[in-house]
Amino acid sequence: MSRTFTNLLTHLIFGTKDREALIVPEIKSELFAYLGGLTRELKGKAYGINGTADHVHLLISLPPVVSISEALRFIKSNSSGWVRDKWPRRSFAWQLGYGAFSVSKSNAPEVLMYIGNQEEHHRKRTFKDEFVDLLRKHEIEYDERISGNSYVARKRGLGFGGFTLPTACAVGYWYIVGFPDWSPPSRSGYCPALLALCP
Repeated sequence: MSRTFTNLLTHLIFGTKDREALIVPEIKSELFAYLGGLTRELKGKAYGINGTADHVHLLISLPPVVSISEALRFIKSNSSGWVRDKWPRRSFAWQLGYGAFSVSKSNAPEVLMYIGNQEEHHRKRTFKDEFVDLLRKHEIEYDERISGNSYVARKRGLGFGGFTLPTACAVGYWYIVGFPDWSPPSRSGYCPALLALCP
């Protein structure tokens, strides 16, 4: 076989700087569409994008030649600059780091539903609570630092052929990579409105 075939779905989560409510209704839909456009510029595909005033969730696929860290550096830096250029009176920046969770094709509809229900979901829970819950579900050990905004997280080592590789994932804020399979809570249906943001 002389070609490479992949379907690498990733659920990404990243917050605004200091968890400030910077994603206001005035910019939200355009920002989310722009995030989808940046993903396409990387030759990837955004299946769903949604969030609240202080963070965003994306379900994307990327080609195998683009690492998650490269993609997030490109997406975050370009989108924050775009917001500042388009709305010069607005202060806007993303928090350092991110969460990245691998998603199986069979779980994609459930993850889309989860992403689509962010506004309702966060009427009851904060972003911090949501993120810490995801760390726990993935057995990511973390230490919350004094400010409450910073985490150090690491995943227990994964075994490969008789030896164990530590997957040290994070130092500072939410810089988490290398998650194993994730099974979100079981839900039925999904939100087609999300797909409209990401043609």
